[in-house]
Formats: sequence, C-alpha cells, structure tokens
Amino acid sequence: MTADENAGFDPRDMERSEEVDIKFKTSDDHQTIYANGVYGGMTSRGDIHMDFVTDRSERPKAQTFKVNKDGSLGRQVGKEGGDDVVRERQVSVFLKPENAFSIATWMIAKLLPPNVEPKHVRKVIKENFDIGGPAGAK
Repeated sequence: MTADENAGFDPRDMERSEEVDIKFKTSDDHQTIYANGVYGGMTSRGDIHMDFVTDRSERPKAQTFKVNKDGSLGRQVGKEGGDDVVRERQVSVFLKPENAFSIATWMIAKLLPPNVEPKHVRKVIKENFDIGGPAGAK
C-alpha cells in the first residue's frame, strides 16, 4: 500500500474474523500471591500505580510462657511487641489508564450476576458520569 493509498486507512474498518484462538502460557517466574488491599495512585507520567498489600497483625518479638509441672509449655503470660498492624507490599503493578479501566470494568462485572458483562458496566459508567473512562476505552 502506497502512502497515498494508506491516507485515511483505519485498521478498525477491516473485516474481522468471527473467531480467534488465544493460547495461555505460564511464565517461568509466575507467582500466585494473596492480597487483601491495594494502595497507589497516578504516576507523574499518567499511569496507574498499584501496590497490592496484605494487612496482618505484627508478630511479637518475644513471648513468655509458664512452664507446667511436667515440663511442658503452659499458657502465655507475656509478650514483647506484636501490637501493630503490618501492611506488607506483595507486588507493584503499573497500568495505562485504558488498561486499568478495562480491568476495573471486568472486575465489577465479575461481582455482579453472571449475565452482566464488562460492556454493560462500561455503558452504565459512560451514561452516568462525565468521565466515561479514558479516551479510546471501549
């Protein structure tokens, strides 16, 4: 295709196949983590930064126990530390806003009845809020 023939060309106008096969592969360094929270915000370059975190009770530095007459460990009678809550960062993720919007609508759809799809969530957002998601989000 010459430059003149390419003028005004939009790949979205091309015919699309009705099906596509996507094959899953697991990376050699894949990990499964547990997170019960997320902390983050926008970066100076406009990306979304998220630290997935796990909140848990701090482990005590030391514990004191009674010793039973038979020499076994009895009840705890004291401890040093362990009174704080620890927020441990598990993994950091950076996303372009359009990818974050797509993932957010997917997650919301997963929390709703099975017949609700991400496209339904995007429609509700676009109809009810001025933001409508990042430019180009479909």
